[in-house]
Order: sequence, then structure tokens, then C-alpha cells
Amino acid sequence: MAKIGDALTPRFMISPAEVRISTLANANKLTSAHSIGLLTSATVNFAVESVDLEGGLPRVLHDTAITAQPGTVSAEMREYSRRNIELLMGYTPTATVTEIRTTLTANATAAATTLTVADETGFVAGDLIGIYPATAQNVADISYCLVLSTAANTLNLETDTPILHDYDGTTNNAIIFRVTPVAVGNVTQTNYFSMQVLGLRRDGTPMGFQFWKCALSSGLEMAYSADDFGTTPGEFKVLQPTAAEYGTGGDLEHVAALIANYPLGMYMGGGDA
Repeated sequence: MAKIGDALTPRFMISPAEVRISTLANANKLTSAHSIGLLTSATVNFAVESVDLEGGLPRVLHDTAITAQPGTVSAEMREYSRRNIELLMGYTPTATVTEIRTTLTANATAAATTLTVADETGFVAGDLIGIYPATAQNVADISYCLVLSTAANTLNLETDTPILHDYDGTTNNAIIFRVTPVAVGNVTQTNYFSMQVLGLRRDGTPMGFQFWKCALSSGLEMAYSADDFGTTPGEFKVLQPTAAEYGTGGDLEHVAALIANYPLGMYMGGGDA
């Protein structure tokens, strides 16, 4: 016998979250390879904005009309990957970049522009590299240098960016890594991307949202702390694609049939029972 306030469905919400982001051309093709990684939480919000018609004295409400339904996605992000930093700085996120490292195999003194290394593979002219001592007590002695050219087991540096410290290359071989920087302040236009927010129903069935076109509405927040792991908030606006974007030759042409019925995106959850 039903009681007042009894649950009607088993659709209660407690779930891990995964947010996937890629280009418009990958809309509805997102996989775990496009995930932004570990999250504290993710929230999808669709507000309803309206105007009311009032009249009389005292005024009474005669009608109301919906004027907008803005959508946002919020994610409390735990991973400060290069790809996530690109995203939060306003760039279209690229593929994951593999870190390249080697070690110094001969001593180098401050102001030197030639480094003898264990393996120069993966380093090319124009790379920005970092070099630091392998001993923990001296790790603050970091140099950032531009690579002019490479040769067998050698990195030649630009003369304007020599090493700043003496480095041990024989006992505690100093470490060299490709920095792969992200430009600060070089975003000149809004970049758009597709997004998927996934979770699990209580029975283990995947459920969530698919959005065709989104844009960043927050920015990068990176706090350094020795007390706890960092969290950076990501905020994204859900946008409606233009006809050109899902028309012939557009990046979203492959989901045109879906956009016709689900203009901003769609919730994917199955039935209630």
C-alpha cells in the first residue's frame, strides 16, 4: 500500500562524473580519451528565465512567458593536465602531450649553451626545455632554455637563453625535460567544442548529457597549497549551433538529424522503471 511521500522511481542521484570535451567535429563521438579526468563533482544547470504580466490594484499575476533557458556545465576539476590548462585558458584543447625527458651526462657550467645528454630523441629546434639538479636540496636551481639545434646526444641552446646554474652531469645527473608551454594572453577569439557529461544510474547504466556546442565562461584558477590537493572550477556555456555549423560541410553536419530534434543537446537516461 502506497504511503504519502513514497518514492515513485528508483532514479536517485549519487554518481561519479566524467566530462568529455573535444572539437565540434567529434560531437556524439566522444570517448574516455576525451575526458578531462578526475572530478570532485560536475553540475548541469538549465535555468528558466521568464517575464510576468501583472495588472490591477492590488496587482495580480495574469500570465507568464518563458524568455530564455540558459544552460551551463560546472566541473570541479582535480587534474592540472596541460590539456585542461589549455581548455581553461580559452584554447581548443589538443591531444594529450607525451612528456620527453633525458639526463645530463657531462658537467655544465652557468652560461653554457651546449648540453651533453643521454638521449636527444624527441627534442627539436625551437623547443623550450627545463633543466634542474637531480638532488632534492638544489631542485630550485631551474633554467628554462630554447633549443637552437640538436645533434647526437647534444642539445645546442640559443645564446640568449643559456643555463643559469652549474649542473652535475656525472654523479647526480641533472634532469632535462621538454616544457611544452601554453601561451598566456594569446586567445583572440572564442573557441567552441562539443561536450558530454556522464554518470551512472543506481543500476549501473550510463546516463548523462550530450551537448553539440559549448564555450568557456570561466578561466584558470591554480592555487598552490601544501595542505591539500588543488581543485580548479570549470564553467561552460551551452550554445545552440548555427545553421552553417550543421549544414552541408559544417563541423556538425554529421549530427544534423539529432540537432533537428534536440537543438542544444540531449539528456540520455532511459526510462523511469
